[in-house]
Amino acid sequence: MAVFVGVLCSSTYSGAHLNPVISVALAIAGKFAWTKVHRM
Repeated sequence: MAVFVGVLCSSTYSGAHLNPVISVALAIAGKFAWTKVHRM
């Protein structure tokens, strides 16, 4: 349940990754759209 809530809360900022660094790394690798990487 805790993981579900964490993913739900972070999905708008990091594409459902609990660690936003994963989103940035995937965007650098070309496997995640840069438009989905939000700046805070």
